[in-house]
Amino acid sequence: PALAADTTAYWSTEQAAFSNSNTPSVGMISIPVHEMRGLLLLSQQNIEDSQFNLEGFIKERLTPQFAKTEGLAFVSGDGNGKPRGILSYPIKASSGYTGGSAGKNNVTDAIAYVPSTNATTITADCILNVFMDLKATYAPNATWVMTRATLNSIRLLKDSQNRPLWQPFAGSNLPSTIYDRPYLEMPDMPEIAANAYPILVGDFKNYMIVDRVMMSMQQLNELYAASGLIGFIARQRVGGDLLLPEAVRALKIAVS
Repeated sequence: PALAADTTAYWSTEQAAFSNSNTPSVGMISIPVHEMRGLLLLSQQNIEDSQFNLEGFIKERLTPQFAKTEGLAFVSGDGNGKPRGILSYPIKASSGYTGGSAGKNNVTDAIAYVPSTNATTITADCILNVFMDLKATYAPNATWVMTRATLNSIRLLKDSQNRPLWQPFAGSNLPSTIYDRPYLEMPDMPEIAANAYPILVGDFKNYMIVDRVMMSMQQLNELYAASGLIGFIARQRVGGDLLLPEAVRALKIAVS
């Protein structure tokens, strides 16, 4: 279930009759589960001559490839035969945003973006603006998402005295944060470029991942026996979709 319209509360005077609050409406989001597969063929002689657990090695190598494939889908998947990614949702300008008046963020049917002021780089001001445009409800659980290259650009930001603006390791045993919120490196996010969305921030508990069947492997001894091969098939069933777009904000790089 996903909330489409919320209820209301109001002030009243003593002994006044009750008035009806707005009736909340809930829509149902269907999250289909998609199947991801892998197939490897190895010769029987290779397996016979192997001096280590070859099946375990295959599973070890397939696991990160499955993770990369589903990670890309969680970011930009179109929902056709794969999970629907966050960036496949409509992305609209945060209502009333004028490049400094943060908080006017009543876009609910799409992911709202806050514009930058430069087509080739980002500034400390635009990073703060996109975070402050996030509704207060979602800010305490917010996480930043970006690529390693974008993270590097943030670390290189300096003040007028050429001092780094961000010093994530200033305190011992403290988690690395940006404006007191943790960040994740996600390699499938866009890089900094004109008209791109390189940074997301929000409460990503509102992106639901449905793991129906975790990665499993099956060995096929007979199917390819005539060719002297043994097959290993791997499969995983997973779905994903964003329940509440308003829980996420994006930074949009200016058009050159």
